[in-house]
Amino acid sequence: LDRAVVEVGHRFVTAQLDPSGPIHYVGCGMDFSLSAMGDISSVAKVIAVQRPPIRNCLYVLDQVEERKEPFGRLVKMFALEMVCTVAPFSVYGGDYESMLGGAVLALFVMAALLLIWVLDRPHLEVPVVSFTVGVFTPLLWRIANSWVVMEQCKASYIMFGTLIIWLPGAQLIYGVHELRLGAVTNGATRLTKGLVN
Repeated sequence: LDRAVVEVGHRFVTAQLDPSGPIHYVGCGMDFSLSAMGDISSVAKVIAVQRPPIRNCLYVLDQVEERKEPFGRLVKMFALEMVCTVAPFSVYGGDYESMLGGAVLALFVMAALLLIWVLDRPHLEVPVVSFTVGVFTPLLWRIANSWVVMEQCKASYIMFGTLIIWLPGAQLIYGVHELRLGAVTNGATRLTKGLVN
């Protein structure tokens, strides 16, 4: 266990106990369980520092996975609305129009998530959310552009800001996009930030 590697992501935990051994992958389906992510991160730190027996670690991870969440869907919806509202501004450098677009788009995403929860089809979350964002982002931009002049690039801020939860590599994609358009400083900065994250 001297060279054990443990990575904790939004929807997975990977562990490789020996560099030549197999990679163990534990994934989860729907939802972000922030309380569970904190506990899983703590388990990963314990594995890295104290090197406990793997059976004990797997038992703890099973207990974390089976535990009921301390908060309900209303809290998740509120958190989603806040992230989708703030992300176009804070992550992609948008303005108040981008924030407003993200807030409105989040309402459609929440409606799609409610439908997924009602139908109990967690495996459809990413495709349905991506489809919803892909359909409603251009429509919202078109409507907003008919009232005020809104640059088309703001639609990408809104779209990527809303999808940032489901697409952790969105910063990398946007960084490459900016490099391709000739914004070397911004693109390189976004790529570096995405790689570090």
